[in-house]
Amino acid sequence: MASMHFLSGAHERVTKQLGANLSGVPQMTTIGSTQDQYKGLGESLKTAVVPFSSTSYSAHEHMLMRIGLNHPIVTYIDFVCPVLNIKNKSIQGVGTFVTHIPHPIGETYVTRDIWVTPVLLPHRLAVDEGRKPKDIIEGKLITSQAINEVNGDKRLRKSLGGRSTASVTDVGPPSSKYEVSFPVSAYPPGMFTVIPYFGSTIMVFRDAGGFASEVDSPDWDFERAFSAFSGVADRIARYPEQGELEGKIYLDRSLEILLPRLLEYLRGGQPSA
Repeated sequence: MASMHFLSGAHERVTKQLGANLSGVPQMTTIGSTQDQYKGLGESLKTAVVPFSSTSYSAHEHMLMRIGLNHPIVTYIDFVCPVLNIKNKSIQGVGTFVTHIPHPIGETYVTRDIWVTPVLLPHRLAVDEGRKPKDIIEGKLITSQAINEVNGDKRLRKSLGGRSTASVTDVGPPSSKYEVSFPVSAYPPGMFTVIPYFGSTIMVFRDAGGFASEVDSPDWDFERAFSAFSGVADRIARYPEQGELEGKIYLDRSLEILLPRLLEYLRGGQPSA
């Protein structure tokens, strides 16, 4: 199971990054198998570069966190990540952040890189029709005032881009290194998605971690996720628009875990811890 050092490191990371924005102590739990995934590799693990997506190292355990916030629109973030346990040590996977706001957006938006930083583009144009991001922007094909304001804010655009790869190192002797990656090229929404859902809006953000990632000491950018969510939420709340009742969402194991909790909230109950 996930080591106590790993869990305490995750808790420390979120409290340090979000500080006064927190409305209380983040609630943390783990689900899944407690199986150790060392799988008899012996001493070769000392120098192995282990792709997290490898079948031999598919995580069976996930760490979940509910982060209550003081923000007037983004009142919480749900967070989940797969955890790889090897010889009583834990290695982080790609973090998935989800929230919702009670304001509508007209259609699904996804990120694509242009001008070095990401922009939000309509799913129907960027994915369904396969149009080039530059053509969508320069052709002024986005009719949403909210999304146009997001794309016009360089600082906010930068926050939409989670990190797709990270190297997780074991600093103690002997040193080991693990690669964590998110296949952005194979994932149509990119790293940030805005999804309409019956008069409200769901947002999803991904982050693989940063240079500070170490075995038993995880690193995700909670601050960037909050900045992205709150910045986009502010624009949508300012310019709400009707359109699709249900947007397009791409399910993986992390979202399969998080969505039932979110939908419970949207149906009018308190989300389960």
